[in-house]
Amino acid sequence: MALEKHHDSALRVRLDELFLTGQTFIAWPELAHWFNVERIAKKPYREIHDMWEETCMRRGWKTMPIEVRGLGPSNPIGGIRLLRPYDAHLDGDKQRLDDLTV
Repeated sequence: MALEKHHDSALRVRLDELFLTGQTFIAWPELAHWFNVERIAKKPYREIHDMWEETCMRRGWKTMPIEVRGLGPSNPIGGIRLLRPYDAHLDGDKQRLDDLTV
């Protein structure tokens, strides 16, 4: 699934934020628009996972697992929050990104 260049750049900025600060937020409408989908399924998560691996490798780090919060019908935050596990101290449902790509 190829993203438009400016959407690719926007997502990479979010992943850089995750790498540097331990967390980032992506609103549902933003995610759907970037990937040109009405329903978020596995493909966007796979793409995010692959980009995350690239982000870590570019910096010479082993790929760090990340958690996804905000999934499910009771999601009050209007999007997903990506967290590195050691920064995963915020409330909410959690899911490892790896689990969403299978």
